[in-house]
Amino acid sequence: FMEFTADIFRIPYSELVTRRQELFTTFGVHDFKSALIRDISHGMRQRLIYAATFLHQPEVLFIDEPLIGLDPYTIRLIKDFLKQKAREGMTIFLTTHILALAEDIGDRIGIINKGKVIALGTLEEIQSEFEITGDLESVFLGLTAAEDVIHRK
Repeated sequence: FMEFTADIFRIPYSELVTRRQELFTTFGVHDFKSALIRDISHGMRQRLIYAATFLHQPEVLFIDEPLIGLDPYTIRLIKDFLKQKAREGMTIFLTTHILALAEDIGDRIGIINKGKVIALGTLEEIQSEFEITGDLESVFLGLTAAEDVIHRK
């Protein structure tokens, strides 16, 4: 799978070998390097997908619901890895219904209601703009409870 992914992105084999080793170590899938994908658990498949995703060192990443079906250890691993990549300059667009995740790792937050962006910024900026206090869940519920209650300063 990693060789297939490397071929798609035209990664030279020598670079693949180095990057694969790093990513397999990071995501803890080295012990499964010779296994068929169908023979590994869902969690290990997810880890392999992450390893393949970062193989070509993308500058921008779109990721939808990144923690579905993962155990607590892998959740921490993925959260920490995404934070690290963001600190290194990667732009990550993450969509999630887990508001605590968005609050924990997001630098900027966009709230979408009925297909429209109704708020965008840091949590503090959104709280200030709409005069709503509390965590992201409280802000989200306050903004999306009824359209007619959204009042900007």
